[in-house]
Amino acid sequence: MWCRDFAATSLVATLDDEVIGFLTGYFRPDEPDTYLVWQEAVRPRHGIPMLGVQLFERAADRAVERGAAFIEASVSADNKAIIMVLKKVAKRYAAEVDTRVLFPGDLFPGEHHDEVLYRIGPLAPRAD
Repeated sequence: MWCRDFAATSLVATLDDEVIGFLTGYFRPDEPDTYLVWQEAVRPRHGIPMLGVQLFERAADRAVERGAAFIEASVSADNKAIIMVLKKVAKRYAAEVDTRVLFPGDLFPGEHHDEVLYRIGPLAPRAD
């Protein structure tokens, strides 16, 4: 259903007819100028350098083409790789990065990290 209902805002990377990565996202119904990256995953050892970065940047470009003024993602503070990608995207669009705890870890069962919201924007024309 996700691929049917959100195909315009999500990406799938394939190599030799095998899925090696994906990114799912959507425009927030209550903030239609905000594109939220819901999830991204890349299969290890696929042989394409920086595939995760490429997926995120392509999704951001597509979102901006569709009118996004902001990009959001919920991230663990320990996920240094995705935080680097978010900062890189912000730099490309000459945008600020605001952070705040979206969901405290104690809302989840067991041991869970805080979900930190990264909000990039407002987005200017690309700087590259």
